[in-house]
Amino acid sequence: TAPEYTKKTVQATNPLYTNYANLKDSAESMVGGFTVGMRLATPLNKNWLLKAGLQYSQINERFSLQKETNRRTIVVVTTRTETDALGNTTIISDTTKYQQVDYSYTNGVGYYKNLELPVMLTYQFNSFSNTKLSLNAGLIVNLSSWYKGTVISPTYQLLNVSKQENADIYKTKVGLSFVGSLNISKVVNERLDLFAEPYFRFNITNNQQSSYDI
Repeated sequence: TAPEYTKKTVQATNPLYTNYANLKDSAESMVGGFTVGMRLATPLNKNWLLKAGLQYSQINERFSLQKETNRRTIVVVTTRTETDALGNTTIISDTTKYQQVDYSYTNGVGYYKNLELPVMLTYQFNSFSNTKLSLNAGLIVNLSSWYKGTVISPTYQLLNVSKQENADIYKTKVGLSFVGSLNISKVVNERLDLFAEPYFRFNITNNQQSSYDI
């Protein structure tokens, strides 16, 4: 099991969708996630290993949208009386205009869920002082993918997405991701190791359907 730190940026490839992409980028932010699974390793020689396994990953997303619902002009008229040294009285009126804007707020969470097959090649350095160091690189094959949450459509409508609603927005099989990691482990005893494995992952395939590409 491993925690996830994720980052997402929405950019328009078509200039016509620049405003939409900016709105989507400001409304959606990643809040981490997790991966859980198992791997099997096959030694190729003294230092090289081939690893494969099965894992479930979930990336969480926060949705927060501020939308203007009403705009009106407020006119305020104030009057005052001024008297000069000769006793003459003058009534002065001042008119002030300002804009009053009302907003609605929509908040929610979304979940990117994936069932995946990681395949990696590992180079394991010679251990020293009961510490092991290895480098991993390979591909993650997406077997199944689904999304649940709220999204903004290109027509600026809020859509609920799940397996039952608007499921065609996201692909059910995303494709491939590249992954690389550094594993550092400490031998505690013959049956127990403590390890840390920071890693980088890049999705090669876009998970959004082409009809929603921007």
